[in-house]
Formats: sequence, structure tokens, C-alpha cells
Amino acid sequence: MLIDIALIILAALLGNLVFSRIGVPGILGRVLAGIILGPSALDVIDPEVLVLLEEFKTVALIVILIRAGLGISRETLNRIGGPAIRMGFIPAVLEGGMVAAVAYFLLDLTVFEAGMLGFIVAAVSPAVVVPQMLEFR
Repeated sequence: MLIDIALIILAALLGNLVFSRIGVPGILGRVLAGIILGPSALDVIDPEVLVLLEEFKTVALIVILIRAGLGISRETLNRIGGPAIRMGFIPAVLEGGMVAAVAYFLLDLTVFEAGMLGFIVAAVSPAVVVPQMLEFR
């Protein structure tokens, strides 16, 4: 189990390094490393570790959202609350809808499967956007 976790961490760090060097967000390298090591490609990770990693994904999303929330003051949120809600809601719905439409027509998924894929991708996109926004800030 520890060897599998170490392999995942090393592959993610290597993917992050390679993608960062070519000017692409490093998280894409980490995601690609996970896809390659996981059941979608090489399937070298023990299924018990995959069950454990489901909990880590939830914790990672919580950390990303907390990092984003700690940079916002109440006064700022009161001042720009309406536009902030629109900027959070409208892009998520449009992104989820577009990915769902593309998945429906190109991947031949059912409407429900395409919708799930679209809004999963829309939910994960803050993992890319928030670190970049923190870096720009």
C-alpha cells in the first residue's frame, strides 16, 4: 500500500515538473499521471489504495475551496457579492452544459451520463483555476 502511494506521489511530482517546464499548469501533469497509473491505463495501483484515495479526493477539494475562501474578506464579498455569484454560477453551468453536449454527441453517452461527465468536469475545474488565481494575486 505504501509503495503504491509513493509511486503515485512520485509520478504526480514528475508530471507536475514536466508540465510546469513546458508552460502548462502542473495539475494537468498530475492528472495525467493518475490516469496512466490508474485502472484506465496501466492499472498498477492496488484496488484497496483506490478506495482510500476516494477520501483523499474529498479532502483535496476541501483544501482547494478553503484556500480560495481564505483570500476573501467579508467587506469585499459584500461589495462584489452579486457579480461574484454570477461569476461562480454562470461559468459552471455553461461549462457543464457544453461538456455534456459534446459528450452526448461525440462520445455517444446517454443524456444522464453526459450530464454527469459535464458537471464533474465543471466541479473539478476550480482545482486548475484557483491555484492560478492565487498565483496571479
